Amino acid sequence: MTEVYVHPHVEMVRDLYGDLLGGSCYEAQVRDFIERLANRLVEAQREGHRGVGVFARALSQDNASRSIEELAEEPLSMHQARLAAAREHGFDDFEEAAELGVARFDPEFERAVDDVVLGRLDALRERLARRPSLVHERSPLGHRAMLIHYVAANGVEIRRQTVPSNAPEILRLLLDAGADAAATAACYSDGDRTLDLLLTSSHPAAAGVTEKLAELLDPAER
Repeated sequence: MTEVYVHPHVEMVRDLYGDLLGGSCYEAQVRDFIERLANRLVEAQREGHRGVGVFARALSQDNASRSIEELAEEPLSMHQARLAAAREHGFDDFEEAAELGVARFDPEFERAVDDVVLGRLDALRERLARRPSLVHERSPLGHRAMLIHYVAANGVEIRRQTVPSNAPEILRLLLDAGADAAATAACYSDGDRTLDLLLTSSHPAAAGVTEKLAELLDPAER
């Protein structure tokens, strides 16, 4: 069984989502899913869930130096919850998410993302064989990431910033299937490449795969 590195803060977020991550979430409009998450955040704060503090860091630069525990204890308004949920999905604010997030998730793309971040190599190979275009498609979220960007575990949804031990094999499969290593996403700026995200991410480093991933990305970009 493939081991998956999950930072404690990422694990908190995954736990907070709970049943929102059921199969039905891949059938929803992006906007509606973010609204559901905002409601969950308000409920979770009342219940004292520490995962709320991870989201709260996105609300203000002043929160960056504060502890997760401290932030989780502060009351969270619906406006703040919507803002945090929107930013966690790559939008600047809830208004942008409401305007641009009218599209529905593509279930097959979302399951392919899960294959990438959980190291399900065989499932991903079969999925790409059925629909080769998946390596060129983009998330409907604000960051517009492609499957290859998720390998870096940086700048995408917090719950998906996990690193399987077979991440190099996952990346090799994507590249062999035609993924563009030089493709950009809008995780932090409009020009974030997978390599840029990888080299600034602590998760692949903690999992011990940064060097192997970088070696695969460098030749593809030259």
